Amino acid sequence: LVKKMLSRKLASSSSLHRTLTVCKNISSSPLLRYLSTTKSEGSDVASVQQPVNNKEGVLVGIYANGRLTDMGAKLNERTDGLLQRSWEISDKKGKLGEGLVVLGSLPEFPRIAVVCLGKDPTSQDTQQQQPQQQQQSQQQSQQQQPQQKEEEKKWEDNDEKADEEEGISKENIRRNKTRTVAGIGAKLLKGHGATHLTFDSSLGDIQALAEGANLSLYKFNSLKSSPSPPPTSISVDFKEETEQNKWKSGQILANAQNMARELANIPSNLMTPDIFCETVSKKFSELNSSKVEIFIRDEKWIKEKGMRLVEAVAQGSSLPPRFLEIHYKGSSSVTTTISSSSNSSSNSSDASASAAKNLVLVGKGVTFDSGGISIKPSANMGMMKGDMQGAAVVVSAVHAIASLDLPISVVALTPLVENMPSGTAIKPGDVVSSMLGKTVEIDNTDAEGRLILADALHYAHSFNPHTIIDLATLTGAIDVALGSVFAGTFTNSSALWKELTKASHFAGERFWRMPLYQDYRKLMDSKVADIINASPKRGGGACTAAAFLKEFVKHERWMHIDIAGIMYSDSDGAFMPKGMSGRSVRTLVELARGYSQKLE
Repeated sequence: LVKKMLSRKLASSSSLHRTLTVCKNISSSPLLRYLSTTKSEGSDVASVQQPVNNKEGVLVGIYANGRLTDMGAKLNERTDGLLQRSWEISDKKGKLGEGLVVLGSLPEFPRIAVVCLGKDPTSQDTQQQQPQQQQQSQQQSQQQQPQQKEEEKKWEDNDEKADEEEGISKENIRRNKTRTVAGIGAKLLKGHGATHLTFDSSLGDIQALAEGANLSLYKFNSLKSSPSPPPTSISVDFKEETEQNKWKSGQILANAQNMARELANIPSNLMTPDIFCETVSKKFSELNSSKVEIFIRDEKWIKEKGMRLVEAVAQGSSLPPRFLEIHYKGSSSVTTTISSSSNSSSNSSDASASAAKNLVLVGKGVTFDSGGISIKPSANMGMMKGDMQGAAVVVSAVHAIASLDLPISVVALTPLVENMPSGTAIKPGDVVSSMLGKTVEIDNTDAEGRLILADALHYAHSFNPHTIIDLATLTGAIDVALGSVFAGTFTNSSALWKELTKASHFAGERFWRMPLYQDYRKLMDSKVADIINASPKRGGGACTAAAFLKEFVKHERWMHIDIAGIMYSDSDGAFMPKGMSGRSVRTLVELARGYSQKLE
């Protein structure tokens, strides 16, 4: 039936060479760059010229009720309803992300991807506005499989309801749907050979559209002898100049997350502490920004600073440690007013604390973690090349902040080491003094991330921060607790938690607040030192790790984000390909954007 319909359609393709009347607001769009601009008095008329190269593809959307997005409706009209009919006979259920590609219907667009946006948010009366023939077709389809359709949409509805109960606005829910549709559509077109993609701007938020498309097209293939080339370009039928700025912002955010993915995906023999510093420095030099300063600290500097915990972890490896500092000076303000507590006294003369200008981000940078003397099982040990993803996320977020030229000052701190077993490695039972002066008993050498973070967090206080946030692939326990859906978040500030939540909702990334109580600290009492680096108890491993870090933080606005569970994607998603994820980058950038608006 499909073949007959398509052949009948192609047989009447003379309609493709008729003139096309288009709206003024898209007459200069990249989508119509292949059209001539011959106009008659009082109208915008464009006629088809010679077909352009056959690598073109266009993405349009369709809602569960059958309504096409703006450009989809226009292309559907040009093809005498082929897009609509193809969707109706494809047995789609109206679920978010369902898609198909219509081939050969237009010479200038040999590939038209149609992807479902889910429920139509415009009104409940949209059904009444549809053509009678379309309504009848939908009713027949619904009568054929009413129960199956409802069952398959149940989880989608439940997830959306759960998001709303968590305080995620409908606008942010739609923004994430746009990312999903953009990602699926881009991969569909790429899979059908398109190298130039054009997106319908009415698919949704332009920034989200750019994020979804550019995130989905990332593929780690730099080490293959013949890497496949990415699509040459993506364009959108911008209706307003402000949309171009949103698209650029989305590209920057997606490229930053892809930067974190790339750093974490590269094998550890090609991403040592030295190479990490060199790679990141080169990436920042491409910005040619006078606001960025980079300092690569060597082992001598680390020793002089008294970062003995960093030294201790690194001493088992033949590769020396490094400490990378990135300073982005985007604000000339010395201080800013940021709420210091969610429970400020009502009789205080100032409910907000005058805090120094720097947002300080700390990232765990273990470029390979064998576990040391407490060696890990061999199965999947290769994944530990990504144990520096905290550092990768932090430097990539600052790269995006600098690219966006946000008016805020940020300091990124990343201690970089390998954790290896050898005759010089630290051993269970050793006691090491930290930069703070607290002594730490080493019970488990595979609990090394918290050791290097302890020194880095203490050092972070020297930059007069208004906020300190550390990110680390710290514990397997957080993966057990939350899986790959949420990042575990610990903080001593409810105000900071609210700020992160707001930023994460906009970015479409998920964080879950975890408990941070003195009870977990008591589990790490040592008989020979101030604290032991791992609890002897099996339970609450992520919570005890966070409690350990808190011992080295005196600031009232600190947050620890354990990204061990979300570091890797096991399968291809809409815009999350299999591999290291780089998740949390976009949330950190949105958080910084929010702070920068307070500074302005």
